[in-house]
Amino acid sequence: MKNLFGKVILIFIVSVVGSWILSPFLSQLFNLIHSSGVYDGIFLIPKNFYIEGFFITYPLITSLLIFIFLKRQQWLSWFIINLPIIIFLLGIFIWQLFIWYIITTLLGYSLAWIIRRFFK
Repeated sequence: MKNLFGKVILIFIVSVVGSWILSPFLSQLFNLIHSSGVYDGIFLIPKNFYIEGFFITYPLITSLLIFIFLKRQQWLSWFIINLPIIIFLLGIFIWQLFIWYIITTLLGYSLAWIIRRFFK
């Protein structure tokens, strides 16, 4: 159990740092996909690529790393790592970003599944 806890903490740290680094790039991609003109960024501030991108990039990286490196209790570990952000997104009623959170999680899981099959 200690080894699993250590891996989860390491995945959390790598996910936060990686999400912060990749957030401007994926936020710009999100804004290209969702260019309705109504959306002016979250929190009613001008487009803040780090905040938007973090909420898009974090589930992608966490699901990718968890499903590649953990062999047991993957969904529980994913849920524990992502629970604070899920509560935050549901608490401030950003449903649109929450849907993207689910989409990027599924994308990360799919990429991890392909990588595990390829390197098996």
